[in-house]
Amino acid sequence: AQWNLLCQNKSLLNETELQRKNGTRVVVEVSRKLLNDNSYLAIVRDITERKKIQSELIESKEQLQLFIEHSPAALAMFDTNMCYVATSRRWIVNYNLSDQNIIGKSHYEVFPDVEQKRKDIHQRCLQGAIEKREEELILRPDGSVDWMKWEIRPWYKGANEIGGIMMYTERITELKKATEMFENQFNNS
Repeated sequence: AQWNLLCQNKSLLNETELQRKNGTRVVVEVSRKLLNDNSYLAIVRDITERKKIQSELIESKEQLQLFIEHSPAALAMFDTNMCYVATSRRWIVNYNLSDQNIIGKSHYEVFPDVEQKRKDIHQRCLQGAIEKREEELILRPDGSVDWMKWEIRPWYKGANEIGGIMMYTERITELKKATEMFENQFNNS
């Protein structure tokens, strides 16, 4: 079957597993080229290490995805264009996004009312800054008010190149109200 493919395409590239004389198994890439006299030239490359690294990368990516997705915190990961790369389930629940798939969409498309001051924070973080607030009053477009704790920091690709930003948010409105109520009761007593 491979000879027929080689005759049709004049070259063939595939991977297979071979056993060395010492009994170890290796993954090889075999490149074949059909020559004019109907013989062929084959070059065999040991790609065991490359396959191992690819497997480790896939495993690492899956672990990161699971870590983010199942985190009890509201987390989102964005690329340099502010498009969603990953989110935690808590992010989806907190921002009522369960009815849509936001991966690959722009944050500003998902939330068109983002203020310019927030966009400026995102841009500073995309340049390498880390910004956070322990408590900040947020006025919602519908007129409601929330207290939020948040942090935004860059994430890096290889060679210290910024790949995007990670955003953590926590709604602390109830905690803030409870603290204010306690302080009022304490001051009144």
